[in-house]
Amino acid sequence: MTDPKIGLLGATSLVGNCLIPLLINSGVLICAFSRRPREQVADGITWHNLSEPYAAYVGQLHHWICVAPIWVLPDHFPLLEAVGARRVVTLSSTSRFTKDKSSSPEERAIALRLANAEAQMQTWAEMRGVEWVVLRPTLIYGLGRDKNITEIVSFIRRFHFFPLFGKANGQRQPIHAQDVAIACLGALRASDIKNRTYNIS
Repeated sequence: MTDPKIGLLGATSLVGNCLIPLLINSGVLICAFSRRPREQVADGITWHNLSEPYAAYVGQLHHWICVAPIWVLPDHFPLLEAVGARRVVTLSSTSRFTKDKSSSPEERAIALRLANAEAQMQTWAEMRGVEWVVLRPTLIYGLGRDKNITEIVSFIRRFHFFPLFGKANGQRQPIHAQDVAIACLGALRASDIKNRTYNIS
């Protein structure tokens, strides 16, 4: 990646909070897009409201990372086209596979939503000659903001035990948000992994 500037969707997310300092420390200028206006809080990042017209950015943002839910990305295809996107790294989830046969209708719906969004991303990118990389992390935790590992830790600290229901055969491979952020930056820079999906845990 030679372009010193990238577009970022999902900057206020758990992974986004870890990714921003990584990008700034590596000398990358960030154009972060959010639905809520943000004040300039650090050198190296400018915030843009997604409700603003994006004609001003045409041809200026060739590299993108999306750490928002992948199913919101298709809503922003017009923005990516307007700014001349050439490479997009986005996050999906291994839930696409682990929940597709779940007994829960809600979990099956999530798996289907992920699969459809991945397919939309790939089709859009290939039609426009845009390089793409989809990363599928497992359970993301960190910064005390997640609703899984942090909740377990809080329970154990308070009660000094953790209850297991049934045989507790469910297996999880949680991944820290910082590691996901590092993977995103690596995927943006690597030239030999384009147009592929990767499960990370």
